[in-house]
Amino acid sequence: MIRYMHAMRVRASGPETRFERLFREDVELLDRLCSYLSPKDLAALSLVNRSISAEASAYFRRAIGRIGRVLSPFFRDVDGFRGIQAKTGALVSGSTALQLFDRTTYANSDLDLYVDYRFADDVVTYLLEGEEYVFERRENQDPNAHVALNNLLHAENMYGNLAPAPVMEGYLGRGIRNVLDFTRGDKKIQLITSKKAPLDIILLFHSTCVMNVITHQHAYALFPRATLEDRVTLAINTAGEGERWDIARAKYAKRGWRVVDLGNEDLAIKESTDFQCMNRWVGDSETWTVPLLPKLPQLGDDFMTVNAFRLAYTEEHGAEIGYDLCESPRLKFCYTSVRQEREALSSTIVSLFNRSAERTDFFDYDLSEGMRLLRDLGVNTSIQQRVYSWKQKLGRVYFTQASRWYR
Repeated sequence: MIRYMHAMRVRASGPETRFERLFREDVELLDRLCSYLSPKDLAALSLVNRSISAEASAYFRRAIGRIGRVLSPFFRDVDGFRGIQAKTGALVSGSTALQLFDRTTYANSDLDLYVDYRFADDVVTYLLEGEEYVFERRENQDPNAHVALNNLLHAENMYGNLAPAPVMEGYLGRGIRNVLDFTRGDKKIQLITSKKAPLDIILLFHSTCVMNVITHQHAYALFPRATLEDRVTLAINTAGEGERWDIARAKYAKRGWRVVDLGNEDLAIKESTDFQCMNRWVGDSETWTVPLLPKLPQLGDDFMTVNAFRLAYTEEHGAEIGYDLCESPRLKFCYTSVRQEREALSSTIVSLFNRSAERTDFFDYDLSEGMRLLRDLGVNTSIQQRVYSWKQKLGRVYFTQASRWYR
């Protein structure tokens, strides 16, 4: 749950009251009552005693942890889809992830699925064969989904040396490689492929309220207090934004969020403490991290916590989210990175690689463990600057500047 829930002390239970018995016996009524409460209100309710705290926790597991609530309308085999996510690193984001955390439903909404273009073929195959979706071609796309996908993939290599891919209608974010639409009845899935890390696209969204992701094991809300409690969304300024970005922000304003566009941290913090200028990572104490149910331990953990970023402000551009992109032949996936962490991590990760008992083709797990150790020790921006080199274990490591103003 959100970080402030951990800091509250729950009173010991005494004799059961009618109020407590109501919570325990009438789950439907409990769920209806809790649906009107914000996360902060639910945290306060859980302080009544341990019995009610347990029921409040059970409500959160039902309302948010059980991922079938938002995925089952789109996937007949939710566990099978989560298996594809584990294999490809695909992320569910956009309005679907927001609906999960906000415990609401938007009528006629699509599901947005983000994946590194290198793994997109597997996702396309699953949608067509495993879930019996139909590919709905856009103008100038081949009728065959795999051909349409790979035609654009070959137009530009992963380092962007050739002409950039055309901007698809309705999409402004940099980092997008291709967009394919799939339908089944009245359901629609938009598959958005990334040039590198899928999170690169999400961190370039129009504002913070939609910066939430669902992996095969967890759901992450990056700005939970602002989004779910303060009901405010910070406009993130990106190169090339225009009328369509304004339309996107207006859509969420109609859904109840107050949009703020600020270039000053002091003003932003007055709107929400989530908007502090600081180094962040997915799954940190500012993130609301929810383990998904049912648990599927055979799929392994996700490595989202490797990803780091920094929220900053300038008078010229307003709020920006900065990071670099980290990739290597020894890493299966591409990640977002901040300089201070990777400089501090050099000796730690080499040590982890040297003593790794299980040798695999990729070192994503080792990188994840190194980042966890680094953060647990509290070693970050204050550490002495060191030369950064992983060449011994990772081969060549590429860091690409991901600033929206120069990329």
